[in-house]
Amino acid sequence: MKYSVFSYPYTIRYYLTHPWKWVQDFFLNCKAAYRRAIYGWAWTDCWELYDWILHVFPEMFRHMANNGCGYPGRAPFETPEKWHDWLNSIADVLESCQDENWEHQNEYEQEFDDTVDVWQAQQKNHIAHTISEEEFKHIKDLYFNREKELHAQRCELIKDTLNQIGEHFFDLWD
Repeated sequence: MKYSVFSYPYTIRYYLTHPWKWVQDFFLNCKAAYRRAIYGWAWTDCWELYDWILHVFPEMFRHMANNGCGYPGRAPFETPEKWHDWLNSIADVLESCQDENWEHQNEYEQEFDDTVDVWQAQQKNHIAHTISEEEFKHIKDLYFNREKELHAQRCELIKDTLNQIGEHFFDLWD
């Protein structure tokens, strides 16, 4: 997902059937763009701030690595190459934590989704139960326990990365 000044969250088909929504979103985008131009940020950037950070910061770190003219000049960054390698490594980690790039997927997701579909059909249509409540609870527990583990891994990776950024925070200039 690339961030731009204008964003339209709905499909073209939706806007064709709801033209007033396109006009509302257009004016909302204009107000947000004005706010970004004046204040450097807009309230829409806060809606999913973590996602904004994970998409914008890597680009900024890569820009500094590729186009920057300065580096700290002290340990552990005595050379520009070491500084640029560090900036790129931070960008890599932040990009890997983006939702669409997170490589650690829940292996129970498909089974959980299928089970939920069957369970809902059973409840809605009052048909014979092919999945017992115990089976459903077991699969649900497996899925959510794995989600908690994956979330903890991702949080730990982000904490480590933000700590590294914090150690060299005042060196982040160009």
